[in-house]
Amino acid sequence: MFIPGPYHIKHKRKIYCQQSETMAIGVVEQHWPDSEDTAKLFAAAPDMLEALLFYINEFPAFRSKPVGAPNSDARKAQENLIEAEDKALAAISKVKEG
Repeated sequence: MFIPGPYHIKHKRKIYCQQSETMAIGVVEQHWPDSEDTAKLFAAAPDMLEALLFYINEFPAFRSKPVGAPNSDARKAQENLIEAEDKALAAISKVKEG
């Protein structure tokens, strides 16, 4: 289940959403390496999702036809953008569909 943000951190590792100031939606175990940084990453997730959705909607990869000659820099750049967009869409579907 996706709980919309914004999220914030208390006690360096407990993650709370705006809807609940009393119940943590996640706790990063202290024995994890970089547990405080991991908690910050979880807390930033809603903002990152929003930014990724904005980028994909505003700057979609050009897929209508190949750009440039085969193996040209332009074609490689197009293929890289399409691959990046596909990965982003796969990540977004994990969030949205579970």
